[in-house]
Amino acid sequence: MVPLVVTVDFLATVSNGVRFREHVELAELKLLIPAVIVGILSGVTLLAMLPKHAALLLLGHWSPATACTGWRPNHRPNRCRAGGEFRLE
Repeated sequence: MVPLVVTVDFLATVSNGVRFREHVELAELKLLIPAVIVGILSGVTLLAMLPKHAALLLLGHWSPATACTGWRPNHRPNRCRAGGEFRLE
């Protein structure tokens, strides 16, 4: 199920990137790609190396905690939702 979700997410991202390519900042993508690759490799490595019980325990506590805090303890509303700079018209 996870590979299917990842594939659909990837295809949706590429589709939106192609559709709105005039709004894509290539310089920002070049900065993000190394971090994405490091994140993917470290996540896969951790999931492969950790004992099953430890991985389940960490994911079971981390997922609800991040959902409740919005990733940051002093969470401010996203500029996109608050009517900030980002608008596609």
